[in-house]
Amino acid sequence: MQQGNIVTQDMLDKLQPGMTERQVIFVMGNPVLRNPYETRRWDYLYTLEERDTITQNYRISLFFDNAGRFTHYTGTLPAKEIQEEDQLDSLPREQASPNTVPEDL
Repeated sequence: MQQGNIVTQDMLDKLQPGMTERQVIFVMGNPVLRNPYETRRWDYLYTLEERDTITQNYRISLFFDNAGRFTHYTGTLPAKEIQEEDQLDSLPREQASPNTVPEDL
């Protein structure tokens, strides 16, 4: 089960200090977690759970100045970037196939 935002190194490389919040959303998408009391920080969280075991987990936090301009981010991505194809390959055969009838019947 996948939950959260998929963030790639390519996305992080496109972030430039001084970008507006709108420009950051264009690059990164909307964050899963926005604290209404801490408006200068956005958190992008991701968890991939396979058969009740968390196999990928990360948090990237983006920071903005008082004018709403991007300043920097913290956090690191896993060594292997998560791709949609990887996630589909990790699904059980019944979930990966659009065929609802088991093939071995």
